[in-house]
Amino acid sequence: MTQTSERRRGRRVGVPDGPRGRVRATVETRLIELSASGARIEHGNLLLSGVACLLELPGSFGSVALAARVVRTVEMGVAAGDAVSPIHRYESGLRFDHLSPEQQIVLDAVLDRLSRSQARKRVIFQDPWSA
Repeated sequence: MTQTSERRRGRRVGVPDGPRGRVRATVETRLIELSASGARIEHGNLLLSGVACLLELPGSFGSVALAARVVRTVEMGVAAGDAVSPIHRYESGLRFDHLSPEQQIVLDAVLDRLSRSQARKRVIFQDPWSA
C-alpha cells in the first residue's frame, strides 16, 4: 500500500451532531435597477430565493451596505467560457430588509441623484424635431 503525505496544515477533528453554520461569500454583481424597497442585480453565481445577503453600494453611491433577501433569480444565458466551465449569467431581485433610518437617508439620496441624472439625459438626447 502506498503512503501519501499529509497535506493539511493543522489538525482536523470531527464535530459531533453536525451543528449548523453559515458561510458568507462575496459575489461580484452589476447593479441594474435600484428602488427604495430593493434592487435588481446581474451576477455569475447562482443565488437561491430566500437567501439573506448584503448589497454593498459603491463609494460613489455613499458606501452603504443594505441587508436584503433574494426574492427571485433567473438564468439569463450562458456565455462560451473555456471548454471546462461555461460562464452563466443570472439576474436576481433583492428586497431590502430592516433598513436603519441612516441607510434609508443614504438610499433616498442615491435614488434622487439617479433620478436627476436620468432626467438630464432625457433632455439632452431629446430629438428637437419631435416636439
